[in-house]
Amino acid sequence: MTEVAPHLPKFELRLWAAAVAQAHWSEAEHMLADWSSQDESEWIATVVPALAPLATQALIQQGLLAFRAEAWLSAEAMFLALEARFPNELDPVLNLARARARRLAFGSAWAAVQRALILAGAHPGVLQLASMIAPTAGVDVAKRVDLASRWLAAARSDRQARYVLAAAQLEAGDYGDVHITLDAGLAEQPDWLSGLWMRMITPPRKNMRNESDQQQFLSCWRDSLERLSALPLAAPELRSECEQVMASQPNFYLAYLGQDFRDDMRTFGAALTRISINAAGQHQRLRRTITRTRRRIGVVSRYFQSHSVSKLFLPLFLGLDPARFETIGICPGPGDDAMVRLARAGLAQWHQGEASGPEWAERISGLDCDVLVYPDLGMNAITHALAALRLAPVQAVMWGHPFTSGLASVDVVLSSALMEPENGAQHYVETLLPLPGLGCDFSAPVFGDSLFRLARVPGRVVALCAQMWAKLGPQHDAVFARLLAQVPELDLHLTPAVDGEGLTLLNERLGRACAAEGVDFATRVVVHPRMPPADFHALQGQADFLLDSIGWSGGVTAFEAFAQGKPIVTLPGSLMRGRHTYAMLRLMELDELIARDVQDYVAIAVRLAREPAWLRECSARVVARRGRLFDHQATQAAFSDWLARVQPGQLA
Repeated sequence: MTEVAPHLPKFELRLWAAAVAQAHWSEAEHMLADWSSQDESEWIATVVPALAPLATQALIQQGLLAFRAEAWLSAEAMFLALEARFPNELDPVLNLARARARRLAFGSAWAAVQRALILAGAHPGVLQLASMIAPTAGVDVAKRVDLASRWLAAARSDRQARYVLAAAQLEAGDYGDVHITLDAGLAEQPDWLSGLWMRMITPPRKNMRNESDQQQFLSCWRDSLERLSALPLAAPELRSECEQVMASQPNFYLAYLGQDFRDDMRTFGAALTRISINAAGQHQRLRRTITRTRRRIGVVSRYFQSHSVSKLFLPLFLGLDPARFETIGICPGPGDDAMVRLARAGLAQWHQGEASGPEWAERISGLDCDVLVYPDLGMNAITHALAALRLAPVQAVMWGHPFTSGLASVDVVLSSALMEPENGAQHYVETLLPLPGLGCDFSAPVFGDSLFRLARVPGRVVALCAQMWAKLGPQHDAVFARLLAQVPELDLHLTPAVDGEGLTLLNERLGRACAAEGVDFATRVVVHPRMPPADFHALQGQADFLLDSIGWSGGVTAFEAFAQGKPIVTLPGSLMRGRHTYAMLRLMELDELIARDVQDYVAIAVRLAREPAWLRECSARVVARRGRLFDHQATQAAFSDWLARVQPGQLA
């Protein structure tokens, strides 16, 4: 036997080989566990020689047996040995990649896949495995689109290949290509549930050109929902597709059309509930009276990392009295940063990782929570699908994505008393319970250092609209152009956080609107590329004032701008999601920055740009009163009291 490294003794290798020969897989895996972090060359130099006595057929048989027994490390060792014997054969390296993927070693799995692609780059099985492993191995999206396209070409009419291609195209922002891919599949298989779902939630393009595009999206959304709702969603043969839908793409974009879609969302919620029940309904719990003195509260979100959702709501959960509440963090996905570590340290329990929808449903059900709170629903597919299941006596959603969930299983929406309009309850399937103030707990921000410097031209004024592309619908174009036409000394900066087709469409839209008003878009409008957070905050601080988006206003960006003493002009909408900045201005008693209509919005911005004294006065008042935005004691107290007393059937 080849000499092995001192830290991998021969006798242990022989014991492992003996355990493999006797199919003692648990024992064999335990022996290999300490070596699993070694790189491939060390495995070849150590573990592989231990298998030299095994005949090839025995090695193949043992490798397959190990795979079936889910003894991934042992299977990996044997397939690696087979690859060493037959370096030009496809099966050993393909099985090696599969074993590594099953033990979640995606980087080394991808290395094996690359060798398989060299051996058989047109083989459907190789392309399938490459396409499935690539996202978790960190392969760039353009390469993933190419792999999935080749897989689909090699395996015509394969639903999974078409779905993976569409998902990669969606991530790449090629929304038009998504629809081409899906429509071709649906023409062949009209009952394709996963295809109908993705067709429903994907706009026709990354940035809407006009109201016609918006209407096209809404029509497609409704048509797809009607078609998928007509499918036998409870049928056992659709279970695997239901599981796929649970973890696919969220119903994110509908809310950005700026309308009240409660009835549509009720239909959506009914369909999602049927899908989730088919996939994971066995994990639902019967509703019960809450009897624990120390209540068990679960908080479920994909966005515990540094994200607007965690910034707005995590402090409310960290502020719960541990003597009264056992608070459990549940994060269905990877990620680790300072915010995640804060949650992990401050909550009584922490559950995080990648798993299927049914696996997460089983885990959450097993926690036996009294109340489950979802800070956001609509931004992540798996959390929305989990909320469609009854996993706790009381289930609530907060305003991280301020739009009704559409789910009968979500009892309460915990909103903001200052943000909700008088008829706010009419916009939700859930029971509306506004918390005092802003309905969140956003801490006064601390901004990082930045070298960013705005290129200021003496005598010119800079207005910033700091909202992402989805909030910048076509209704903004004429408004911004009209403002620029009225104030020749004003420049407009935007931070849409978009590239590719979405950025091109936004520039074209704004360029046409500016041309219609006689404004030189190239010299008066700056559309910034994606910016690091510190640079974005520096830009906020260096602008003279901000323009709020219309229809869906700023939330975290408004908090951050006010923290830097910047006035914001806002036009509140009829729905809660268009009233975030409005509520903050009301709290600071700065009603003069709140517009009555579009004409008033432009007029307020014109005055800020043309009257430096009034701009300074508004900024000084923001500085003097911004502390009110970060005092959330009343919200915390009301939230805690509600959690302590709520019962099924007694939700207020």
